[in-house]
Amino acid sequence: MGIASQSGAMGNSVAQASHLGVPVCHMLTSGNSCDVDVADYVAYLAEDDTAASSVCLFEGMAEPQRLIEAGKLAEANGKPLIVCKIASSAAGADSALSHTGVLAGSQAHTRRRFGA
Repeated sequence: MGIASQSGAMGNSVAQASHLGVPVCHMLTSGNSCDVDVADYVAYLAEDDTAASSVCLFEGMAEPQRLIEAGKLAEANGKPLIVCKIASSAAGADSALSHTGVLAGSQAHTRRRFGA
């Protein structure tokens, strides 16, 4: 399993599943996404032979359509992708803004905008 996470702490939390026998091939974090973001990492994992599946944890993105396209690439390559939108509450959005500098929206807004 490959992990693409905006938050290093959350990515490390998921990577701890390796102690339970879940094989983790990559743990990639993008932080404030100044040069790469989780969409880049999901696309990379979709093409990587060592990643049979991926999990993506993100707070917010400037171009969320890129994540949808990376997800389609994973699907086309037969690789399951689990996406977890974190920081969706008001307190979580405040935390995300101070942590990674992104504006994180609510789950309801994400569903309305992207049909998730």
